Amino acid sequence: MDVEQIKAYIDLNYYEDLSISFFTEKYFISKEHLIRLFKQKYGRGLYEYILKVRMERAKEPLSDPAVKIQTVCEKVGYNDTNYFSKAFKKYVGVSPQEYRSGLTSG
Repeated sequence: MDVEQIKAYIDLNYYEDLSISFFTEKYFISKEHLIRLFKQKYGRGLYEYILKVRMERAKEPLSDPAVKIQTVCEKVGYNDTNYFSKAFKKYVGVSPQEYRSGLTSG
């Protein structure tokens, strides 16, 4: 089992509904083993990595004021704008709106 395949899948398909069970079924690996392997190789958990990829991917469209935050939210795999905003704020330190404002006022 090569966790690089899983990382590559996340990098390309971050907007999908990704779960640990999705990967355990796709690659026939136990949840515990997958979590341990991923953390050993990348220094963070699977969910943390998915969150990182999604938040980094959200930054680019947020820099365009013409793109609605709702649209950015959906593009990176979230159905709920409030949940996305909370996750973004926790990860980046500011809300998506504040992030956008900081870019345009700079």
